[in-house]
Amino acid sequence: MAHSDSSSISTIDIAPGGDVIFIIGTERQRLRVFSLFLKNASSVFKAMLGPHFAEGQSLGGADPVEILLPEDNAEALSIIFNVLHGRNDSVPDSLNGSQILHIATAADKFGLVISLRFAIQRWLNCSGVNDPRELWLLMVASFWFDNAKGFADITHALILHYAGSYSELAIEGGLNPDVLLRVCS
Repeated sequence: MAHSDSSSISTIDIAPGGDVIFIIGTERQRLRVFSLFLKNASSVFKAMLGPHFAEGQSLGGADPVEILLPEDNAEALSIIFNVLHGRNDSVPDSLNGSQILHIATAADKFGLVISLRFAIQRWLNCSGVNDPRELWLLMVASFWFDNAKGFADITHALILHYAGSYSELAIEGGLNPDVLLRVCS
């Protein structure tokens, strides 16, 4: 994680006055947050923003610390950070399977599954979802969220609404074969 001077894109103040600005994805979306909220929610962020890393050592200065996350999904992290900061007014009322899957992979990567537990229950509600592609994405997300009930409910709905080949459905969804094997096992 490198620091950056980039400020050409406006900063979204999830936490006005926050002490960290994450610069996320190829679009370099800037999100300002409070490090304390993230450290409390995740052991990964606790380490990243702790005293053993340069980012953590720079906290408390006059300016927020800037941290690059170029490989991450800005929309997913924006939703996650809004939930963690109690900014539910900034969380979309409905999300599609692709958005939920991006959130799930980020939550898994940053150790945020437990902190997002109540939001995850809502996101994995598949009632009224009949599109097999959406159900497939929700199923994979439930796997990354380690949510057995969601996984059972969604796979049941998938079985009811899809009669084709699941491997073809997985390939259509752009799913990595390694993940497919983990999901199937």
